[in-house]
Amino acid sequence: MSTAVQIAANRTGEDKASSSGNAFPIGLFTAIASLSPAERDRFDNFHAHYTQMFRADTPEQSRWVAELALADFRRDRVRMMEAGFFAERMAQIRKKENLPEKMATEQEWRLYARVLIEDAESGRSVLNRLHKWERAYTRDIDKLTSLLIEVYRLRKMLRAKTNPIPSQTQTAEPVADDSPEAPPDPGPAPAAQPIARGARCPCGSGQKYKRCCGRSAPGIHPVNGSPGA
Repeated sequence: MSTAVQIAANRTGEDKASSSGNAFPIGLFTAIASLSPAERDRFDNFHAHYTQMFRADTPEQSRWVAELALADFRRDRVRMMEAGFFAERMAQIRKKENLPEKMATEQEWRLYARVLIEDAESGRSVLNRLHKWERAYTRDIDKLTSLLIEVYRLRKMLRAKTNPIPSQTQTAEPVADDSPEAPPDPGPAPAAQPIARGARCPCGSGQKYKRCCGRSAPGIHPVNGSPGA
């Protein structure tokens, strides 16, 4: 049996367009058209949700999205019917036995249990039938969701092959460095010139260097200015 991916990959657009309408008008459209205005609004909400999620781009995929929306709508309606069944049966018991509307939590759960027991002993359990419908719709939802996810992944993979990311096909060019250049290295700082012992002290005291800050400084050779012994 072919998978959804194989079907979507092998079929041409003409085949998809011709086959997509076969069951749609007979079954799906009739089921939707028979809904009341209020229920049609609820179905439209489900349909809009799945349309936005899967973004179908062929008539066949659009039909799958509509079937998924209808299955989810029907499951939701079954759950509402189950809640309505409990509400109706509990109202009947309250009225028959003159029970108050507001009851303690434990009494409420006992009343729910009575409804379940009476339904199971009736021979034609309404809740059993509702649960079967709910499970059937859940299977339909899971199947259609898996189908659409497969198609979505395939479509994404095909688009990636036909429209590759530019960075994967173009050779990266070197980017010019616009940052400012560092100033040239000035080299080592010039050595401080020695001060003659007979010169005025640079501290501004007015005294000779040898009698102020240079008392322990070595003498300077009179020829080349190098420190003396």
